[in-house]
Amino acid sequence: MGAPAGVGLATIAFFLATQLDPASFLEWGWRLPFLFSAVLVLVGLVIRLSIAESPEFEKVRESAVEVKMPIAEAFRRHPKEIFLVAGTYLSQGVLAYITMSYLVSYGTTQLKIARPSVLLGVFVAAVIATILYPVFGALADRGAARRPTCSARCSCSPASSPASP
Repeated sequence: MGAPAGVGLATIAFFLATQLDPASFLEWGWRLPFLFSAVLVLVGLVIRLSIAESPEFEKVRESAVEVKMPIAEAFRRHPKEIFLVAGTYLSQGVLAYITMSYLVSYGTTQLKIARPSVLLGVFVAAVIATILYPVFGALADRGAARRPTCSARCSCSPASSPASP
């Protein structure tokens, strides 16, 4: 949900900045959303520092069973899964971000749609995505609960699996 929520916040910030007269927007107004994003960075930092680690992570930390190169270990144990997730994300993520970033330029220059209207369209799409991500996540979890989640190489037991009922 973070990506579409971020796009929504950025888009509405630029929408508000475009309410300035065009000369003011080009001179200094375009900087306002970037300045206000510093507040979000601070909020994110406070939230991150106040959230406790998961019990699973704490168990690993306490047992001191740490791998020197965790990314190499992950690729060694689960290369197929890593490439499937990366490919799945790239197939939608790249297209979505190119579309969102290019859409404003294309809509305003080629289609002659007013910038505020295009920005509101992108904002509405981001809000819809933010709402639907957890819905589709829940549906995916339901489907995943019906099939085994661990391979023979995995060290976790079915009882500790996050998808077990």
